[in-house]
Amino acid sequence: MGEISKAENLREEFNRWAEAGRGEGMEQDHLPITLPVLEKMRIAPTNNILDVGCGA
Repeated sequence: MGEISKAENLREEFNRWAEAGRGEGMEQDHLPITLPVLEKMRIAPTNNILDVGCGA
């Protein structure tokens, strides 16, 4: 007891970044990777997408 899991540690770090206003910076950093991936996925307007990696 008392030991924080890796997932909880990551969640807390992410929350600190969000509270510090770093969300926009993360968005800009991830955009060059995200856009090409989304293009390769060929998502149609009628498709439904479930993001299972969105955090908690």
